[in-house]
Amino acid sequence: MRGAICRQDILAHPAITVSCFGWKVFFRALVAGQHQTFLSLKDHAELLDLCRVAAGRGEWDGKHFDPWRGAVPGLEKQIQEAESRANSLDFLSDALRLVIQIESSEVNRIYLGIVAASDSAFVRKLRVFHEAGLEHISYICERIPELDPELRDACQKLRDEYSRSLAQA
Repeated sequence: MRGAICRQDILAHPAITVSCFGWKVFFRALVAGQHQTFLSLKDHAELLDLCRVAAGRGEWDGKHFDPWRGAVPGLEKQIQEAESRANSLDFLSDALRLVIQIESSEVNRIYLGIVAASDSAFVRKLRVFHEAGLEHISYICERIPELDPELRDACQKLRDEYSRSLAQA
């Protein structure tokens, strides 16, 4: 494991690691590969949960989240519709288009708004929270055209839009 936090730090401070990040990350850190960073062991959802916990310890700066507050009910409806459509898809290309549609929704911009609204300097300033979303979008945009080259332009548009959102966050 590389980065500012290494395996020796995990072993020297197990109680802190477990209380802040949980047993799952503690064990992942102990068996992590040489090219992994400590926070790269957490997935997108776990980072969002860490934002929630950190925000719960401090104040919530709602002005950063206000632009997205009205989008949440519509996003929930859109995701529910996408879930129901997913069960009836017959072709890979249709499933890939659905992935692009979901990722093009407000979901990733809301994630950035939640990070920005946290009163925790740890959450707001730690690049891993911003980079997790970019890595997620980049992975999708690299893999989808491998499966369906006709979706290359849609993936590039998705990546460009997310990059603009990230720059505004």
